[in-house]
Amino acid sequence: MFKTEVALLKNKTTDLESKVAALKGNDAVSQNKITALESELTALKAAKPSIGVSYVRWGRITCPGNGTEFIYKGYMAGADYTETGGGANHLCLPEDPTWSKYVDGYNNGAEKYGTEIELVDHVSSTIFGKQTNNQDIPCAVCRSIRSSYVMVPARANCYPGWTQEYGGYIVAAYPSRHKADYICLDAY
Repeated sequence: MFKTEVALLKNKTTDLESKVAALKGNDAVSQNKITALESELTALKAAKPSIGVSYVRWGRITCPGNGTEFIYKGYMAGADYTETGGGANHLCLPEDPTWSKYVDGYNNGAEKYGTEIELVDHVSSTIFGKQTNNQDIPCAVCRSIRSSYVMVPARANCYPGWTQEYGGYIVAAYPSRHKADYICLDAY
């Protein structure tokens, strides 16, 4: 659906550009018609597609400068590794939360804890260029105008026709801990 909308916009833009060029060479056509077509063309070129996908860039607080939109930044959080309950996935909690109705104190709900990098020091400095052990993991939520998103494990580059949004290393919990999702911790 997204590719179809983009193709239609490109076709309409090309068609309007052709009409404007033809009219500029035709003295019989009024300047008002040329101006109206140029305005429509400018609006079409400035139009932002309303379709896209969002993703979390783990380990960074910015989005890549390749046509992505920054939504918010925060810190990675999840269930405590010693507990069997709670969610299995990680969350990117924003730095500036707003609260709805709540009750102070512990309410027997799913607990969320900040997530840290736990790597052997020489591995941490080799992968990230500096010692990152025991550091909180930042995150950024980004929106891409592209119509789909996939994290491809075990590859340092994209397949042809895809745009790289981030890259890094697949990480998860220690083998002796409770299961959690695999993520790509951005190293670039």
